[in-house]
Amino acid sequence: MIRSIVTFILLIICISIAAPKNRDIEGMLDRIGRQPQMLDARYNLMLALEQKNIPAVDSLIEVLSKEALESYALDRYELLQINLLLERYDKALDIWFDEYANAGNLERYSFARTDTLQKYLTSLMDLTDSNNVKRESEKIKTRIESQEKKDLHSLLATLSKALTFYNRFYPDIDRCDDSLLYVRVGAKFHSGNYEDNVNWDWEAAMANALKVLSDFSTKYPSPRTVQFSDYLIKYFKESAVTFQVVKDPVLSRRYTGCFGIEAFLNISNRPEIIFGLPLQIWRIIFIPAFQFSKDYSGPSATAGFVVFDSRHVKVFPLVNMSTGLGFGGEIDYRFYISKESYGLFGVWSFNFRYIGGWYETETKNSIESRFQNRFMLGVSGYLW
Repeated sequence: MIRSIVTFILLIICISIAAPKNRDIEGMLDRIGRQPQMLDARYNLMLALEQKNIPAVDSLIEVLSKEALESYALDRYELLQINLLLERYDKALDIWFDEYANAGNLERYSFARTDTLQKYLTSLMDLTDSNNVKRESEKIKTRIESQEKKDLHSLLATLSKALTFYNRFYPDIDRCDDSLLYVRVGAKFHSGNYEDNVNWDWEAAMANALKVLSDFSTKYPSPRTVQFSDYLIKYFKESAVTFQVVKDPVLSRRYTGCFGIEAFLNISNRPEIIFGLPLQIWRIIFIPAFQFSKDYSGPSATAGFVVFDSRHVKVFPLVNMSTGLGFGGEIDYRFYISKESYGLFGVWSFNFRYIGGWYETETKNSIESRFQNRFMLGVSGYLW
């Protein structure tokens, strides 16, 4: 009898200890089992769209938009595609604005990278194609009625000149055990790829987009318009600097410091060749050199201060010291500019230099100091 009671008690203890573990396992299995259900729901949503079963579409959107498995099964870009397909333009405009307002940010989770719903939406409403965007924009323009929605449409049309839909997927590295989960960027700024945009006025497009957004935010104040306006101002200021480096690296870096080599030929009455190693810091140029002439072969130095600098032309007065002291100026014409925009890049120039001053000249009987005009032609290369 006692043995039976002890056995019963031990059995109860074992069950009580094991029960939580079993519940954990059941919870885990339930969590894993819901993934196929979400994919089935996405598939059913595709079927409902094909059949134009609007009540079923709305019901499935509601289910898929709710949080499940610590993520979402339908993202904003897909909602925009769906509402455009259903010609729900008022709702599509709001989602479109939100998509632009979150440009460059990762979207919330999408359960599959290339499931049937994604393929279906892409085949009918690929917004990464600018022609589709223009087509939908024109359709919206003829359907909306309220003035606020018309103004919002005008705003989006302006923003589309500075932003684009991107739709790139990335694996969700925080949940790498779950191969069905991805995150993606739904929209980005055109300037994300600067090299593709150096031939059009991106700055004007951004400035115009910022003005229209600011006007819209003033007319229809709301947290999202104000926040987007503030973000765009910050983005524009930061990106304009980088874009300018690509568009015109010389203008953006002309006073950031550089060094190079140069060679000059004196074309006045006394043949002379000069080799120099110019160094520029801000507008100040210092050129240690070595010159070869009938009167003198040895070191010399030239210093200048840049008074004018454009993409192709640089002008600076200078002072020269060798066997005497001279003053003059130089004009450089940049005939080659490296395509490299980041890191080190170089330019090559044709140069004309004039120096007038008192220099020692060797005569038959003595060395005399005479005023000389030196006209020089040269070539130089600089590395920033």
